[in-house]
Amino acid sequence: MMQPLLERVRQNPGNWASSFWSYVHVNDVAQACLLALTHPYEGHQIFHITSNDTSTELPTDELLERWFPNVPRRTNSREPRWSLIDGTRAEEMLGYHPQYRWSNLSATTDEHAL
Repeated sequence: MMQPLLERVRQNPGNWASSFWSYVHVNDVAQACLLALTHPYEGHQIFHITSNDTSTELPTDELLERWFPNVPRRTNSREPRWSLIDGTRAEEMLGYHPQYRWSNLSATTDEHAL
């Protein structure tokens, strides 16, 4: 299921700028839900559950330059396709670590993403 989505992103990345090219695999969502349900915190918390990379082959800095040229940049070293959605809080509080990246999935694999 991911392949048609990725092909649409590849054909026109600008159409996906409003989502900041973010995605998350359904198995990672399940992992995050399980972690949230079993974590011993009180009250409620808000987490961004996302992959650590983007849904396009273009480097994130290039995406920003093309579609969001006036947005200030954070300066620190990261991989070329770093996610614009910060999932650090889920990592720190829940131990959430996304396991599935579209770039590691086979074209013949029937994997799902949100």
